[in-house]
Amino acid sequence: KVQWTTKDFDSNGDMDIVTNHRFTPLVPGTYIFHGKAKPTTEASGEAYYVRIKKNGALVADGMVATGTGLATTDCMVDYIDVANGTTDYYELFVSFSNNRSLSGVAYYTYFEGARIG
Repeated sequence: KVQWTTKDFDSNGDMDIVTNHRFTPLVPGTYIFHGKAKPTTEASGEAYYVRIKKNGALVADGMVATGTGLATTDCMVDYIDVANGTTDYYELFVSFSNNRSLSGVAYYTYFEGARIG
């Protein structure tokens, strides 16, 4: 699970970066979630996974495999869901083959959610 340390924008206080490191919508409705991750170093023949979990259960899975001569690889995942506005929460999980480290650069690794209805 990604342990977030900063947030750029959170007008409703939905993103907890201190205790649980998750997005808990406080207003019921339909939300879109997008997660992206990149390792600090890369090599061909590896697999990278970015997953969104809702209330601890896997709901969206993104995977990318690197190929020969591939200079850079970002892995992304999207998910649209109806949140109840009270107990539902969403988390981003990332795993890399060969024990790669997660890039801390904000435009390479992030998680966002927005109410769309």
